[in-house]
Amino acid sequence: MDDFEIKEMSEAAVADLFEEALRVIEGSTPERAVQMLEDVLAARASRLAVDDPVVVEIRMYLGRALRLSGLAERAVPILRAAWADAVRATGPLSRLSFSCSGNLCRALGEIGEFEEAIDIALDAFESRQAEFGELDNGTLNSLGHIAHLQYEVGLVEDAVDTMSELLARRTEAFGEDDSRTESSRYNLAVMTARLENDEECIVGETLDHFTAKYGVDSAVVVNLRAQLAAIHEDNGRLEEALAEWTHVEQKRAQTHGEVALPTLTATARKLSIIRKLGDNRVDAQLQAICHTVQRIAGPDHPLARWCADIVSNG
Repeated sequence: MDDFEIKEMSEAAVADLFEEALRVIEGSTPERAVQMLEDVLAARASRLAVDDPVVVEIRMYLGRALRLSGLAERAVPILRAAWADAVRATGPLSRLSFSCSGNLCRALGEIGEFEEAIDIALDAFESRQAEFGELDNGTLNSLGHIAHLQYEVGLVEDAVDTMSELLARRTEAFGEDDSRTESSRYNLAVMTARLENDEECIVGETLDHFTAKYGVDSAVVVNLRAQLAAIHEDNGRLEEALAEWTHVEQKRAQTHGEVALPTLTATARKLSIIRKLGDNRVDAQLQAICHTVQRIAGPDHPLARWCADIVSNG
């Protein structure tokens, strides 16, 4: 949409676009939500002040969409400014301020700024616990941020301990079958598997549980198979890794389409293993994936850089 069309959108149309963007963010194509949120932001900013809580929330979700699209470097300044405005407009202990800081700390972690990210996450967890209680959903989200940052910085044993605590707290707060509890159960299984580099932490009880609950074609089960493929690859079991990545690629293509980023990631990982097995003819396909990702998400997307590096360093 051009600027005129955006400014002429009705309140109902803007609200509908915002709701659609929020659904898309948490799906397999968060990059689609970026343009939607930019349009919503332009529409709202033409009628409200930039530090209005409504506008701040949209800016926060825009930063989140960018981070989930693999564009954390673009997300950080947006989220940092949104957090500052949220604090000024609603106070440092508001849920909006905490949501902005939580998204910021995750984005900082993804660009390697772990010291600042962990400081923000720890402060948010302690402040939220004091303000809202230890079993509050937001408090537990902050504990999850700490676990993920520990994992990303390489403190995997600490991450496992923190995620174990989060699983226990979410089970107490929400019950065993709640989606938030299941998310912690999934993350704990993955972190434990990567800590021990042992596929047995995924196959068997864990894979059976999520398959029975969500189905063999569900995103959570397919993602577990992707983690299994990565462990096989780390252990040098390339043929088994190739079989798993091929399976993940097929399932993601059925669900998301062949040119969605999750599918392209699986395809790239499959091709890289074929290359490790001695077939350099896949270079052209890796280059094609690189160009496709650049068109979808921009040249700074990690997958585009990863494919280009594999080919150039071969």
